[in-house]
Amino acid sequence: MALISHGFRPHCERSVDLAVKRVRKRGDLGSGTVEEQLALIRELDTFPLGRWILRNRGGLNAEWTDYLIACPPPPEKLSCELEWFLVYEAPTVQASRERYWHFQDAIQAELYRAHRIASIPCGRMSEVLTLAPEDLQGVEIFGFDLDSDALRLAQSLAVERRLGRQVSLRRGDAWDLELSPEFDLITTNGLTIYEPSEAKVAELYRRFAAGLVPGGLLVTSYLTPPPDLDRRSSWDPAEYDPEALRLESLIFRDICGTPWQNHRTEAVLAPMFDDAGLDIERVIWDRARAFPTVLLRKR
Repeated sequence: MALISHGFRPHCERSVDLAVKRVRKRGDLGSGTVEEQLALIRELDTFPLGRWILRNRGGLNAEWTDYLIACPPPPEKLSCELEWFLVYEAPTVQASRERYWHFQDAIQAELYRAHRIASIPCGRMSEVLTLAPEDLQGVEIFGFDLDSDALRLAQSLAVERRLGRQVSLRRGDAWDLELSPEFDLITTNGLTIYEPSEAKVAELYRRFAAGLVPGGLLVTSYLTPPPDLDRRSSWDPAEYDPEALRLESLIFRDICGTPWQNHRTEAVLAPMFDDAGLDIERVIWDRARAFPTVLLRKR
């Protein structure tokens, strides 16, 4: 079992040198010159988030996901303009932050009938555990994650929120989980954007559906193709800055070679949902139409 989101080159100090060599060998790109790319690498290497991104090909662990998405730091705590950009201006990060709140709203709305809920992979599980404790009374909460550090952070947050007795955490690979129909609600985010195989993604949705009781709800999401990759992109041109998209793509796609670049459309995903026995109940779009939340009801 291997983590797909981070841990590619842990503690590898040569990762910066390798990035520099790769940029120089490749030359100028349409998205940025060699000089701009080298300057970005140097600046990324001056602050912790940037160093993590460089050493993990743009992938994030539970701690950094919370830093960027669930509880971003106040502006005065940021170390430089590039960190400001990553936290507050990068289009996909902003869309993911909206996605986070949409997940919370969907979970909150389902709690009146969801007595057993699961988060797969759970990360720190902030989207569930930061809901009002009184709203979670009587709810059994299960978290599955391959990353032991994520489970440790989730356990700590559960204790902090006085939910420790309601939370059960298990280490496991979401791609291999054998679930039985015991959950009223399952949430999952982030896995499919790392996976290029449509067959594996379809199988993943079948696994999640198998874990839901009839009438249960799957809350999931997907990343739509950005306009710099697809002229038919669903992104709303009035809701994102093309220069911000260029810079984000230059950092994550071109410099880091991040694997979370597997974009999909509803036309591709709808047959997978149907095959898994899941009906689309609602699609909740972020403003840029980059990272939609999908509510799927098991037949």
